[in-house]
Amino acid sequence: MVAKLRTLPKTYTRIESWVHTGTILILDRDLGFVFSLGRILDRAGYAALPARSVADAAALMEQFHLEIDLLILDPSLEGAVAFARKVLGAQGHLKAIAIVAGRGESSAAFPDVDASLAKPEAWDEASRAAWLDTIQQLLGPEHDRDASSGAG
Repeated sequence: MVAKLRTLPKTYTRIESWVHTGTILILDRDLGFVFSLGRILDRAGYAALPARSVADAAALMEQFHLEIDLLILDPSLEGAVAFARKVLGAQGHLKAIAIVAGRGESSAAFPDVDASLAKPEAWDEASRAAWLDTIQQLLGPEHDRDASSGAG
């Protein structure tokens, strides 16, 4: 499979062929947060794709014809909620996590999310575990079965 992927133009490489556990789009203007969370997710076996703006996220999805499994977004980012609703409507299986200001808060700006998590002040073991546990619960075993049944 790897040899076949190398012969394809880069624009045709399919994300789902890279990763078994899921494709996650992270939409947040905080580059440090996006980079740190992306590394954690990559190490856990997810394909993490960064976007610092709605325009970047939309361009990324359109250019690569991406189907994502999870959208992590800051609902205070201009246009993020409308973008999320559009993607949720087009990709019914999609789950969403809202990034909120503080621990225990929910996202009033985007009540359609499956979970809300606060940005950690520092990525320690507890914050990594909280994020990964939530993501794994959302994508769960039924997601793995869907992914494996579609690969064929």
